[in-house]
Amino acid sequence: MINIWEFAEDLPFVEIKDISGAVFKGGMIHVSDAEEAEAEEDAVIIKILNGGIRIFPVSQIASIKRVDRYHM
Repeated sequence: MINIWEFAEDLPFVEIKDISGAVFKGGMIHVSDAEEAEAEEDAVIIKILNGGIRIFPVSQIASIKRVDRYHM
């Protein structure tokens, strides 16, 4: 399982590959705790490069890594 909580402190720019193989790059907005959000699982919320907002439940993330925002 992916540990999304290592990104919660500084909310970096990230590259997320979802379980279908699609890749998304953007700035993290929030790491959501399932209990606090009354959701089934924790999630990552990012603002992707085209300006849209995406929510990634942890079970849908194949990989996540920090990227330099100037090389996205």
